Amino acid sequence: MTEPKFQRNLITILVVATLALTAGVISLKVYHATQAAKLADGLTLGAPIVKPVGASATDGAAKHPAADKMKPGDQKINLNTATAEELSRLPGLGPATAKKIIDYRNAHGPFKRIEDLMNIKGIKEKKFQKMKDFITV
Repeated sequence: MTEPKFQRNLITILVVATLALTAGVISLKVYHATQAAKLADGLTLGAPIVKPVGASATDGAAKHPAADKMKPGDQKINLNTATAEELSRLPGLGPATAKKIIDYRNAHGPFKRIEDLMNIKGIKEKKFQKMKDFITV
């Protein structure tokens, strides 16, 4: 039984991509499910982001702040002086919440204690617990 042309082409593409990956010619980045399209039959079709090998490891760091999240032992971030970029390094925080922190700080003055973060919409106990060891006032 012969395979339809579409299936043969798809298999060829997959074989070539697999060989390129194993040879180190290209590398794949993980992509979020939101970058995938749902097909009529319920399957998901996603387009992985392909980055040539040899590209700098920091090429995507500015676009993906999660790549530079804080780790135990890092110097604590001062909530009263930190930039949005610095705040985005905190576990569980992204650029939108970092902006909320700065907006709150500008409207209410300096933080008196780190727990004051929980006054900001979107930061509850669980999120606070993830970041408390990395912040100071």
